[in-house]
Amino acid sequence: MIRRCLIRALFILPILLCVVGWAWSGTHWAELSYCRNEAYVACGTRCGMLYLNCGRQYGISNGWDYVWQRAISSQYWPPPGPHGLLGFGYSHYDLPMILGNRPPPWLREWMSQVFVPYWFLLLLSALLLLSALLLLLAWRTTRPRTGRGQGFPVELATRKEPP
Repeated sequence: MIRRCLIRALFILPILLCVVGWAWSGTHWAELSYCRNEAYVACGTRCGMLYLNCGRQYGISNGWDYVWQRAISSQYWPPPGPHGLLGFGYSHYDLPMILGNRPPPWLREWMSQVFVPYWFLLLLSALLLLSALLLLLAWRTTRPRTGRGQGFPVELATRKEPP
């Protein structure tokens, strides 16, 4: 019984996390980032979407960092952007240099972002649940019917007496 509840919870949990994450991201902004030698990777949530940032920026301290703050106004749908469609998006830009001179390309500051809306993750989770239910239905309807206690036919070995 407990195993059955755990399996059901495993399939329903992604849907629940997507709905709660979407509702929370409309009123809050959170980001988890890691930086090492001016290169950083960050992931976060805001405005009904998940995002991933990566880039190079000077003056950032090394290590893990977490930022959480309440949004000024509620926004549950991603804002329109130049490279976005239905909440999906991508952006890449060079950051302005402080010194004003153009550095070589390997020292340039830049940032790339990828956005994925929560509705897409919710749809993927629902499709996973639907495929699991269809698989269960197909398994239950195509298995052979056996009598109670006759799951595996086993022959009892007879012991031969030595002559």
